[in-house]
Amino acid sequence: MAIEFILLVTLWLFWNYSIFVEREYSWSTYLFKEEIYITILQSIFPVIVLGCVSIILLHFKEIKTKFVQTTK
Repeated sequence: MAIEFILLVTLWLFWNYSIFVEREYSWSTYLFKEEIYITILQSIFPVIVLGCVSIILLHFKEIKTKFVQTTK
């Protein structure tokens, strides 16, 4: 589950970086370091929240089964 989460977050950050470069970078002058910083700064909260929700929904049955077993 951790590997899925890391891959999902990485992919979303890459997409956000690509969108930033296409839409914002072409109109201004940013250094590569600044591009990465801005992308991570603006993406980290939505990516982590949506990543957690996605992973939980994908593994809902497994999580529910483990929870039910531990409460009995």
